[in-house]
Amino acid sequence: MLCLTSHLCPPLSPSCTITSKGGQTMIDFEKAYGDFIDRKEYDEAQNALFEIVRISFKAGWEAAGGNPPPSQPIVRLIPNPE
Repeated sequence: MLCLTSHLCPPLSPSCTITSKGGQTMIDFEKAYGDFIDRKEYDEAQNALFEIVRISFKAGWEAAGGNPPPSQPIVRLIPNPE
């Protein structure tokens, strides 16, 4: 993190608690951002973005003459040996 004093300081260093116009600090931002990405809705959105990128890449790959990737099972059931 780059401080206003033009030196690098470790994350969450007291010298890096830069106050914005609203009176909140970078530490407040990092906590709020961490809380945001820990939510189920973030995971769902991230998974959707991953699928969009993968589908787009696959379409381009196949349009360029590449072979489609083989289907892979998401879950494989393993029988109980008993």
